[in-house]
Amino acid sequence: MKQNKLTFDTENLVVHWLEISIEGLYDLEEIQALANYFDKKLELNSTFRESGKRSSQSLLSRPANKFNVLFVQTCLKYWSGTKLIFSGENGAHF
Repeated sequence: MKQNKLTFDTENLVVHWLEISIEGLYDLEEIQALANYFDKKLELNSTFRESGKRSSQSLLSRPANKFNVLFVQTCLKYWSGTKLIFSGENGAHF
């Protein structure tokens, strides 16, 4: 079987939006720990918002970090967890 070497670059694909849903992640301490990890490993600033609300709060922000991730906590009848949203260049960086 011949293996191909497809990548985002070879196919000229661009990430405009990346969303990861983590079921069961709703504890703010666990979310903060993930924000700290993203800061150390990927130099991402982190913002938190509850689903359905307009206001958000900064979890971690450093002037040196050029990229961002948004944590959206969602509690529905059928699904409860947190979505990690990387928009535009933030998704490409991730």
